[in-house]
Amino acid sequence: ENVKQGVIDLGTNLADHSPEQAVVFLSKAPEVLARVSTVEWKIRILKFGLLVADRDPEATLAYFTQVSEVVVLAGKEDDSGVFDAWFGQGMEALEYSVEAGRAFFGLETRQACSAVEQAMSGVSLRQVARSLKMFARALCGEDVAIEGLPEGGGSIGASSMSTSPGSGKAQVSADGKTVYLPLVMRRSETREGNRRWYTVMVAHEVGHVEFGTYALSTEVLQRVSTRVQTRYHEEVLRPNRAIQTLGNLFQCYPQPEIIRDLWEIVEDARIDFLLRHEYPGLQEDLTSLTKEAMEFRTLSHGMTAREMVLDALLLLFAGFTQEEFTRPGLQEVIDEIWQIARTILHPAATVDESVELADRLYQELERRIGTLGKHNQELEPFSNTSGVSDTGGQPEAAEHLEEAYQPLSNWGYRGILNPDHVKGGEEGEQASKGQAGGQQDHIMGEKGGGDTPSQFERRSPQKPDPSQDPKKPAFGESPMQQWFQPTFRPSMGQQGARLREGEYLYEEWDGTVRDYRPQWCRVIEQAGREGSPDFVDETFQTYGPMVRLIRRYFEAIRPEAFRRMGRQSHGEDIDLDALVNWMVDRRQGNDSSDQVYATRQKRDRQVAVAFLVDMSGSTGRQIGTRARPVIDIEKEGLLLLSEALSAIGDQYAIYGFSGQSRHSVDIHVLKDFDQRPGGRVGLKISGVTSKQQNRDGAAIRHATQRLKQQAAKVRLLILISDGKPLDDDYADEYSLEDTKMALREARLQGVHPFCITIDQAPTDYVKRMYGEIGYVVVDEVESLPMKLPKIYQRLTAR
Repeated sequence: ENVKQGVIDLGTNLADHSPEQAVVFLSKAPEVLARVSTVEWKIRILKFGLLVADRDPEATLAYFTQVSEVVVLAGKEDDSGVFDAWFGQGMEALEYSVEAGRAFFGLETRQACSAVEQAMSGVSLRQVARSLKMFARALCGEDVAIEGLPEGGGSIGASSMSTSPGSGKAQVSADGKTVYLPLVMRRSETREGNRRWYTVMVAHEVGHVEFGTYALSTEVLQRVSTRVQTRYHEEVLRPNRAIQTLGNLFQCYPQPEIIRDLWEIVEDARIDFLLRHEYPGLQEDLTSLTKEAMEFRTLSHGMTAREMVLDALLLLFAGFTQEEFTRPGLQEVIDEIWQIARTILHPAATVDESVELADRLYQELERRIGTLGKHNQELEPFSNTSGVSDTGGQPEAAEHLEEAYQPLSNWGYRGILNPDHVKGGEEGEQASKGQAGGQQDHIMGEKGGGDTPSQFERRSPQKPDPSQDPKKPAFGESPMQQWFQPTFRPSMGQQGARLREGEYLYEEWDGTVRDYRPQWCRVIEQAGREGSPDFVDETFQTYGPMVRLIRRYFEAIRPEAFRRMGRQSHGEDIDLDALVNWMVDRRQGNDSSDQVYATRQKRDRQVAVAFLVDMSGSTGRQIGTRARPVIDIEKEGLLLLSEALSAIGDQYAIYGFSGQSRHSVDIHVLKDFDQRPGGRVGLKISGVTSKQQNRDGAAIRHATQRLKQQAAKVRLLILISDGKPLDDDYADEYSLEDTKMALREARLQGVHPFCITIDQAPTDYVKRMYGEIGYVVVDEVESLPMKLPKIYQRLTAR
C-alpha cells in the first residue's frame, strides 16, 4: 500500500507540472519498481523522486528510468550511503542548471557514470581491461581483445555483472581473438579479490588458446566419430552432413549433454593443470578461487546417478578428496572413473587426448550405471541415505535414468567452452592461434553442423543486435553498460567502441553542462558509391593546363629517394671530409673519431592527411557566377588535389560525411589510406552527392582515430565545409562547442587540423569554431579547385 501511494503521489506531482511526463512515469513504474527487490527501497526511490519532481519533471523521469540500475550497483541493500551520495551530486547538478541535472540523472555524462563507478562495490571491466590485455598477450604471445559480455536486457544483469559464482560466465570468440568478461566483478568483498577473479578468468580462457583446445586433429575427430556412429547407429540418426566440429560429434551420442560435460570437465582440468605447471604463480589464485566458489555452491535439484558421478569428477580434479564429500552407493564407480580421468593430468596432454578420454568415460558410465540412451533401464537400487557435506545439502540419487539430465555447474572462473568452435584440421589449428582466416566470428560462433542445436546454444544467451532499434539512446545497452565497456576510453579523443563491422561509438561534448556524453554518437562507415566518369573527364578538360602545372610543381617538391649521410661508423662509401679530419687529428696526436663512412638513407616525407568533406544537404545550394552546386565545386577541388597527392606520394584518405541524428553519422570512404590512387578514386569522388545533415564533432573524432593509426611524422586533418554544423539536437551553441572541442582533441593527440570553409558571408561562428587552429575562408567559391592544392602545399611545407 505504501508503494502504491508513493506512485500516486509522484504521478500527481508530475501531472501538476507536465501531464505528458506523468503518463510516461505511470507506464514505466511497474517495470522499474519490479527490478528493486525490497519494499523499503521502492518507497525510498519514490520519496527521493518527489524531491526531483519539485525542481523539474523531465529530470524526474530521467532519474526514475535509471535509478534501479544505480541501486543494483550501489551494493548492499541495507546500506543507503552510496545511493544518497549519488543522489546528492545529482541535486547539486540540478541546482546548477536544469540541463545538467537531467543529464546527470539520465547517466548521460562522464560525471554521472564516474560517480556511480567510484561509489559502487566491485570493480568494472573498464578499470582493468588494459592490464588484462597485456596479461593475456604475455601468456599466449598474441593480441587478445578484452570486451564485455553481451546483455539481453536493457540494464545491468546476470550476464553482464558477476555477483555470484554462477553468473557472468566468460566466453571466447570463435577465432580466439576476443575474450568476453562480465562488465562488473563483485564476487569478492575486496577490490583486489575482484581483480584476482578477472585475472584468473582471463588466464583460463587464454589457456584454451595457448594450449590448443581449438587445435583438434582431423584424424582424431574422424576416428572417434566413426567409432561413435557405429556404436550408436540404432539409437541416433546419422547426421546429414560431415562431422566438422566437436559439436557435430557430440550430436552423434544418445546423450549429447553428458558427453559435452565430460569433455568440458576433462579439457578444463587439462588447461588448469598446464597453467599450474607452466605458471606456478597462478597456483594459489586457482586454488583459492575454487574454494571460494565451493563455499557458495548450491545444487538446486535432486541429482541423478550420472550427475553425481560427473560432479564428483569436477570436485576431484579441483583437488578435493572423496572424504570431503559423499556419494552414497557410488563410491566404487567414482573410484574407477577417476582412475581413468586423471590420466589427462600430464604436461604433454593435448585436446586430442581429452576427446578420446571423454569418449572412454562415457562408455564407462554406460557400463557401470546403465544404458544412457533413450530407452533407459531402471537403475540398480542405491542407498538413498542423504548425507550433508561441505557442498551444502547433498541431494539424493534419482531412482530412474529417464529423468532429464541437468547440465553441470562448473567453477565460476571457467567460461563457457563451446564445442562448435573446436574444428578439426588446419582450420582448428588456425583458430587456436587466433588466425581463423582473419574473420571475427560472432561471439556465439556459427551453428553446429548437426541436425539439432548444440547444448551450448540452448544454455547460452544470445548477443543482442545493435541494429534492432537504432532510436534507442543506448544502442541496445544501458548507459552504465556502455560506460563499463573496456573499449570505451573516457579521455578526449577516445577510440570509438566497436559495434558491428564499420560501426563505432564516440562521445560528444555538451558545453551546457561542461561534460562529455559518453558513447553518444554512432558513426557508420560505408564505401563511397561510384559516379559517372563524365564528371571526371569534364573536370580535367576544364582545368587541363592547371592539372599539368600542379603535377609538375608537386613532382618537383617530391623528396629524393635517398640522401647521403656522412660521418657514420659504417657505410658503403668513404666520407672524405671526415677522413681528412681523422688523419689530421692522428698526426697531431689528438683523439679522433672513427666515423669516417658515408651511407645513403631512404628519405620520405612521412605525411598522412585525411580530407573530411561536408556532404550535408546545404552543399546542394547553387552559388557563384555560374550558379553551380557547392558540392560540385568541392568535387572538382578534390580531383585536382588527388592528382597533386599522387605526384608527391603522400599518404591520404578522403572521407565524406553526413547523416541524420546522433544514431547515424555516415562516413563515406572515397579513398582510404591503404587504397592506391587511381581511376576508382576519381569515380567515387564523382559519385558524391549532397545528402542530409552534418554532425561535425563525431566525424572529426572518427577521422582523428584513422589518422592516429598511420605511421607518419606529420598527420594533417583538413575539414572542408560550407557552414555551421547542423543535426537533430545539434545546433547553435551546442554544435559549435562540440566541434571546437573535437578539433582541440585532435590537436592534443598529435593531429594538425585545418579548416576550409566555403561561405560567401561568414560570421563570427567561423572564428569561434576554428580560432584555436588554422582556417581559411574561401569567399570566391569557384576558385576553390585552384586554391586547394596551394593550401595543401603550404600546410605540408617543410
